[in-house]
Order: sequence, then structure tokens, then C-alpha cells
Amino acid sequence: MTRAGRPGPNQRGRPLGILWEGSFFVHHSLANINCEVATLLAGRDGIDIGLLPYERHTFGEEVDPRYRLLTARLGHRPAPVDFHVRHRWPPDFTPPEEGAFILIQPWEYGWAPTAWVEAITTSVDELWTHTRFVRDAYVRSGVDPRKVMVIPLGVNASRFNPDVEPFPVRSEKSFKFLFVGGAIDRKGFDVLLRAYADEFTARDDVCLVVKDFFYGGSGRELVRALRRDERAPEVRYGYGTMDPTRLGGLYTACDCYVQPYRGEGFGLPILEAMACGLPVIVTGRGAALDYCSDETAYLVPAEEEPFPPEDWPQELPTVQPATWFEPDLAALRGLMRHVFEHREEATRKGRLAHAHVHERYLWGRTVEEMVRRLERRRGSA
Repeated sequence: MTRAGRPGPNQRGRPLGILWEGSFFVHHSLANINCEVATLLAGRDGIDIGLLPYERHTFGEEVDPRYRLLTARLGHRPAPVDFHVRHRWPPDFTPPEEGAFILIQPWEYGWAPTAWVEAITTSVDELWTHTRFVRDAYVRSGVDPRKVMVIPLGVNASRFNPDVEPFPVRSEKSFKFLFVGGAIDRKGFDVLLRAYADEFTARDDVCLVVKDFFYGGSGRELVRALRRDERAPEVRYGYGTMDPTRLGGLYTACDCYVQPYRGEGFGLPILEAMACGLPVIVTGRGAALDYCSDETAYLVPAEEEPFPPEDWPQELPTVQPATWFEPDLAALRGLMRHVFEHREEATRKGRLAHAHVHERYLWGRTVEEMVRRLERRRGSA
């Protein structure tokens, strides 16, 4: 007899039953990850996957014909459920009704919430993280290291490559920096905007393109304030809700991706930019070091610092005071100027980044690692 919540003995020839819970047809990164992974799982022999949506859909299979595989599995429940995989926000640590509980839970700071550690210890069978940085944060906070697995994310090679048709950007400037993500302090948007405004002026042949995912931060106000200064360099902000099939064109329309984050669990737009052949300027600490090096990226020096305690949510205490990274502003300015003035070198680095990502960080590789992990766990149950 097996313990409740665990899969039974491996039955040769029986499909692997997976119930995947989370957001799907919604415009944010977790949903995009779920769609890409679930689509590949649904098209794979020996897998019986059902989808348990968390949020109401805002689009459907019309966005991508591959998503018909997902539509067919919405509400489907495998029999039996070997594994219940949960990847959603906010997190839910409630054990599922059936199957081993696999939790995918990003985190961006140096120490994990105390309540999360306790719940993972008592309720979760296995925790999947996307980078060693996140794994180390959970382990140093008290999660059993044998329970935590690192499974990197990937990109869709057909959507993110240097040959994708560029998205039309309304700017006469010949060189364009790009930022994709929430224009919030954790993403380092304030650091980027300050470095950009301090280093360049309206006379420079340069534009900063910002694709914001609105998280409620102060990004819009910061951009408005900058635009009131006639001497300030150009910023193009917005581009609305963009479905994943079109996002690659925004990268190929630009010349360099910049994200001086303070905290990241992975940084998928960084990987997407690299896949499109862009040189990237990113924080040289934390999550991005799993796939960025001096050979494939420009790394901004940064120091680990305490997160401002007055800004931390009191309802979510961490095992130790939360930390994040503070990028070096002067170094960021210098790197942006360097890339702007040394475009051939930056282009070469972008080519190396493209080759690196397309060799090692495609969604197919992510799914292969997930399936290997699940089959190994079911076989040892």
C-alpha cells in the first residue's frame, strides 16, 4: 500500500498521469510558461495530461494553432493522477486530492517566507525551481535539499530568433535599448531609467523602448517625469497587451536588452532577448548567472543588500531578513555607453548568446527534464 498523496507502483505501459494546475490563456509569464510546457506534454506519447485553470481566460487557441491541444485537455482529469503539478500565483500549498504534489514556486529574494518553508516541508512532495539561485534560497531557509530540483525554463525557437520580423517602433533613432517586464523596483527599472537619463541626452541617436507589464509600480510616473525634460533622451513606453507570438518582433526591432534587476527568479525576457541575438546588459548576481556569462552577456556588478524593511509586507515574514541586489549605477552607465559605441562587438556577443540559448534552453529540453524527473519518481515509488 502506498502513502496517500504518492503515486502507486509504476505500471509498465500505462501513461504518466499529470494534472497541471495554473493559469493558461492569460497575458503573463506564468501562464506563458504553462502553455508552452503543457502543449509539449500534451503532444507527447505516454503522457495523459489534464489542465486545471486557475484564472479566467483572456484569449484562446486562435492565438496559436498548437493551443488546440490545450483546449482539448481543459477540465480533463487523468485516471489515475500520478502527479499534481501546481504553478500559479499566489501560491497554494494545500495538498491535492490525488497524486504526488509537485510545486513550482518562483522566488526572487535571498531568504524564503517562513510559512512557505513550513508548508513545503509538510505538504509538498517535490519543489521545482528554475535556477540555482532560487534553489539555494529555499535550502538556506530550511527546505530539505533532496526535495528541491532545478529545472530551467526555455524559449520557443520559432518565436524567438534573429529572423523574426521586427515590430514597428515609432522612433527615428537608429539605436534602441529595450526593457521588457514590470517597471518596478525589483526589476531595476528605476536604476535603468536613471542610468539612461544620466548617460544620454536628446542629442544622442538612442531610444529606450519599454514594454511594461503593469504590476502597480511607479514606472509610468518616472517616464512622465523624464519626458518633461527637453534635454532627456527618448523613451518609448507601453505597447499594450502583446500576445507571446508577437513578442519576438519587439526584441528584433531593438539593438540591446537591459535589465539591471534587484531580484529575479529566472528572468525569462533576458533569455528571450538572447535567443533573438541581442546583446544583454544584466545584473551580474543571482538568477541570470545560470545562463549568462562574460562571454554571452554584459554583467553589471552588484552587491547583496537588505530589502528595505519598511517596505516588506509584514504578513509575509522570511526566515531571515529578505535581501536583494543593488546594481552599480556607474557601471551600468558605462556598459550602456560601451554597447552604444561598440556595436560590432555587441553584435558578436549577441550571436554567441543566441547560439548558447538555442543549444541549451529550448522548451523541449525543459519538458525532457520534467518527464525524466516524473518517471524517475514514479518508478521509485
